[in-house]
Parts: sequence; C-alpha cells; structure tokens
Amino acid sequence: MTLLLPLTALLACNGQPVMEADGPVTDTNTADDPVILPLDTSVFVPSDTGTQPDPNLQPDHFVYLLHEGSWALSGGGLSGQLSIQEYVDELDTARANPFLCDVLYALTGTEISEHTCDQCDLVIEVEHYVSAGDPSICSDPDTPPDGAVWQLGYASSDQMIYLNYFGTDVWLPWYEATTGPPNIQFSWSATIAIEAQDTGDAR
Repeated sequence: MTLLLPLTALLACNGQPVMEADGPVTDTNTADDPVILPLDTSVFVPSDTGTQPDPNLQPDHFVYLLHEGSWALSGGGLSGQLSIQEYVDELDTARANPFLCDVLYALTGTEISEHTCDQCDLVIEVEHYVSAGDPSICSDPDTPPDGAVWQLGYASSDQMIYLNYFGTDVWLPWYEATTGPPNIQFSWSATIAIEAQDTGDAR
C-alpha cells in the first residue's frame, strides 16, 4: 500500500483520471439533466366507445396514369406534344373509349436564361395547348389546364426533366427523359388506389 499512494498522487498531478478501487470516478453533477414534468392527470382524455369495425383499407380499384411526350429544340425555341392517358384497373381495348382521361397537348416554348435550376442544362417556359380531350376530368391534380405555362428544365446528369413547381423555385423531378437534345422524349407513369363511389344504384 505504501507504493500505490505516491503513484496515484502522481497520476492526479499529471491530469490523468484517478482510478478508485472499483472503477473510474463518475460525474455526479446533475445541473444539466433534463427536467421531466409530472403527468397532468386532470386533463380529460375521452376513450373510443364506438362499435364500428376497423375500416377496410384495401382499395376497390386502381387508376393507371401514363404521360408521354416529346420536345424538338431549335434556335432557343421548342415545339412538341404531350399525351396524358388514364384508365381504371385494366385497359380494355375493345371499348370505343377505354380511357378515363385522354388528353393531347401541343407544346410550344422559349428557352430562358434566368432561372434557379442549378442542375438543369437548359430551362424552357412551356405552354400547353389542349388539342383533344378534357384535362379537368383527369385524376392527377397536377394535370396542366389549357394554356398552362410551366418552367421545365432538362438535366443531362440524370436524364430528367424538372418542374419549377408552380413558380415556387422548388424544382421537382417530373419526367424521365429517354433521349437528349435536340429531340427529347420523356415519360412518366404511376398507379393510384381509389374507392368506387356509391351511386345508390341497387342493380
């Protein structure tokens, strides 16, 4: 024991941790510990006493959406087209009009130099003219109405067309481009689960 005391004192002077017989000294300072407030049991929390069964979360039907289009770039301008089609569950080609939504747009546009899309090689203000169909009946809430002008940018780094989402300077990946300039082809598809509306028809 007479040899251990000077060694312990030497380590303490050199700034090393002092070891007790059963482990290092622990910090007992609780000044910065979080304060946990007691639960307020005076607040009334109602309990659900309803007898309704759990909702059926399995959708009745699905809507399939398909966007396909092309740009032709020339002299800082753009011409092209966009097709938007939607159908429910399966595409029945035997029907005269198998689509829930079937819209064709003619596209024109002009390249702009002042924009906020850092990843874009070029940005074009694209105007959408409805050539056929009614975009108001489409399921996608972002279906462009007739005359809509969107800022769309092409990025070769990821073969993507980005949208300046309604002028917010938030650029969202919108279409996958399959070919590069001057003739850009692009597409997008998605599936949306829906529940059939009750029309009251008992048949």
